[in-house]
Amino acid sequence: MASHRRWIRSKTAITDSPIAVNKSADRIAALGALYQADRQEAAGILLAALALFAAALTYLGVVAIIINNVKLPGGYWTVVSLAFPLWVVAAFHVLLNANAAVRARSIDIIEKRLVDAAGFDESNRQDLGSRATLRVTSIQEQPFRLQVQSVISYGGTLVIIIAFTSYCLAVVAKVHGWTSAPVITGGAVYALLFGMVMLAWYEVGRITGSITKE
Repeated sequence: MASHRRWIRSKTAITDSPIAVNKSADRIAALGALYQADRQEAAGILLAALALFAAALTYLGVVAIIINNVKLPGGYWTVVSLAFPLWVVAAFHVLLNANAAVRARSIDIIEKRLVDAAGFDESNRQDLGSRATLRVTSIQEQPFRLQVQSVISYGGTLVIIIAFTSYCLAVVAKVHGWTSAPVITGGAVYALLFGMVMLAWYEVGRITGSITKE
């Protein structure tokens, strides 16, 4: 009877092993599918951001030509509002970056599980996958020379938007004065938009920073 029980336990141990292996393989396959989906989404966000930036530059070029050469319907209220689409682009660009930051966090979590399953050492973690990318894309992780390029890229874009906004207000102020209704209203709206965009960028930086600190 004792030998029969041992045979049963032995048989159970033999049959459990393939099941455990299959579960592990299924788990890795599921992680791989999630990882691939997140990577594709991240690539889509990058393409959308580039397309948005190109559209903004095109709009800016066209408006810069017509603002002093074409009489626009709506008069000077329209002139003041010409900068508004650029702030819409800036706000949407922040949303894209927030989406990318959340997606990067998801990718980082999945990569950690995959790296553990692959048997890589923890010391190699910073040189694999999204962590390696963050070292050249996140301003918290970049070397100084790349930080300068990030400041030029993002800061330069903001300077262009602010400069064009100021120019639109100045065109109206030249005729009606800085205390006119279009200038005061436009200035207040753009100041509010600037503050909201800056707060949104702070949130994006907080999300990205939480990844690099782990």
